[in-house]
Amino acid sequence: MTRRALRCRTSVAVLLAASALACVQLPALDDKACDNQHPCVDGYTCSSAGLCVLGNGGEGEGEGEGEGEGEGEGEGEGEGEGEGEGEGEGEGEGEGEGEGEGEGELLVVRPTLGSTLWGDWIDEDLGTRCTGAEGFLLGFHCHHAGEARAADLPVGVSCDDVVDIDDELTVFGWWCDDSAAPARVVSDGLVAGAGLYQVLDSTGASPAFAPNRLVVRLADARVLTSALEVWWSNPVLLESDGTAAVPDSVVLVDSSSTGVFSIDVDGVSAIAAGPVQFEVFGRRRVWLEGLLSSSSSVEPIDIETSSLVVVNVSAVQGSADQGIDISDSNQIWVRDSVSWDNRQGLQIYTSSFVGVQRFTAARNDRDGIALSGASRCALSEVNATQNFDPGAASTGYGVLLEDSEHNVLERIVASHNAEVGVGLVGPLTDDNLIVGMTIAGHPSGLELEDADANVVMNAVVVNNDDGVQFFTGAQDNVLFGAVVTDNDYGVFAEVDALANVIAGRFVLDNVIDDCTVEAPAALALDGVTCAPTDVTVEFLRASTPEATWVGEGPAIAVADVTEWFLPLPVSWVTVGHTRGASTTSVWRYDFTPLAPGHLKDAVPVARGNLVRVDGNGAQDTIVPGAVSLEVGFCRGVEPCLLYRHLGAYQGTADLLDSAEPDLLIFRDP
Repeated sequence: MTRRALRCRTSVAVLLAASALACVQLPALDDKACDNQHPCVDGYTCSSAGLCVLGNGGEGEGEGEGEGEGEGEGEGEGEGEGEGEGEGEGEGEGEGEGEGEGEGELLVVRPTLGSTLWGDWIDEDLGTRCTGAEGFLLGFHCHHAGEARAADLPVGVSCDDVVDIDDELTVFGWWCDDSAAPARVVSDGLVAGAGLYQVLDSTGASPAFAPNRLVVRLADARVLTSALEVWWSNPVLLESDGTAAVPDSVVLVDSSSTGVFSIDVDGVSAIAAGPVQFEVFGRRRVWLEGLLSSSSSVEPIDIETSSLVVVNVSAVQGSADQGIDISDSNQIWVRDSVSWDNRQGLQIYTSSFVGVQRFTAARNDRDGIALSGASRCALSEVNATQNFDPGAASTGYGVLLEDSEHNVLERIVASHNAEVGVGLVGPLTDDNLIVGMTIAGHPSGLELEDADANVVMNAVVVNNDDGVQFFTGAQDNVLFGAVVTDNDYGVFAEVDALANVIAGRFVLDNVIDDCTVEAPAALALDGVTCAPTDVTVEFLRASTPEATWVGEGPAIAVADVTEWFLPLPVSWVTVGHTRGASTTSVWRYDFTPLAPGHLKDAVPVARGNLVRVDGNGAQDTIVPGAVSLEVGFCRGVEPCLLYRHLGAYQGTADLLDSAEPDLLIFRDP
């Protein structure tokens, strides 16, 4: 059979609160000293005690005592006797009808990053607004201020007392922090699949933010709440002229709008549904959500020379070009979204620090996801499925990395694409790390051509015609901890490949032929027995049916994908997992892997370090199972995160010692 696949790269505004902040203060502005010469920032008031407090400071901050006028003893929403606004004595800075600091108070929700604007990005270390020129992924230093909220618990209440935390709109993910006194509840972001659209009220005469409140339930059956109030100060506008021109506004695109909608100023958050295409050129601090379509070559989402942009809970379809096109941009985040029936699903071109999380690319005419000239990007929980229907005149990759370097891909499912599941192609495709991946149902599963010094770790390649192929120029690549079984052909290495390595645990069992190695120098694999020449490799022969890898959720009709809330990740496959046009059903994939037993803990810590030679001929030491927090391999003096087995994902935990001098390793919980 032919080993080398053909390639064809081929309305009325409502101002809710204060205007945008002229400058951003340090985080945690509560209790900062203030006076007439040193006022608080917008959204905060200087109390009679000389401290900044959120809002107007409330009544009852004087020094006298007084009784509340509520519904009765113990029936409020605060803590202890006289809770909330009921009778009972408060013990705050001043007692009376207000919300003091002690018993009788409501929880006070504050913006933990010091900004009341939904679209702000704040450097948590410096307390300043991010510029977009920072050299790191969003979330490492720059954090989205609109999603960051916190509230102090009353004195005497600890995290051990908390049994449930939620907000009335049920869109934020909350946790309890007892690292300081008093303990507090914190939200760093929306729950997966939630959107800005869920905190807006568009049912009235004018759109506005919906009021929200925090609800904390304690083990002793007490319920603490905050006041029902609006948490953000952006103006909310209804636009129909094709342009967003008010800085730091939230824009709802009128349902009658069609065609290109241009984001012309910084700080805009926009929502649309219908035949609308978002255009973001040279902008910063932009948030996009929508059900968007195109019937021409105009991309539903086009982001160029921009930074600090989030594409959230969006579905794009119908373009004769890319569904989402990101070019010459920095610090972009695409999450909880899907791109289907476009020419290409998602393209990341000459851009850096792009994060893609919980994303599906399906039934696009060419490639599902393509990185070209991209560096230091991170893709996590990604489905690339049925990109170009087999039998047509073009080929399709599930995921293609072309002349791209220092990218990390983890928890990737590439299934039933027209030609290649995952491809690493081009002489500049170097130092990429792919962790926890399954590739199933392709003419060719995993291909490396002209690619140098890449590591594929904890991969399952099953039910393809060809499993793994090393073509000309593939050099110094590592396949560490892999299952290559139930394909027609297992592993192929062309004569002009060089010094590629199989390490860790290697499982092989294929239908027609397990391996073809055209030259001993191409791949460290015995051409006759197919056993790795490295005696430290655990070599097993075992079958791994496709069904043992990815877990499936209930089928969802394709028509239902137009619902605003997307239960992601989703993936298109045919009935019975056969190759062919996929037009009838959507399957939801559970990214918690049902890993085959012979690959669990394929990269234990005890296995030590893997040494290879980089493209310059220098020895390069990698810690197996570890990913640099700066996106790349763990080498030298840098913090790293340890992956334990298939599908492990980034988390926080205690600092561990490393065998490598000065290398800091964090174990995933």
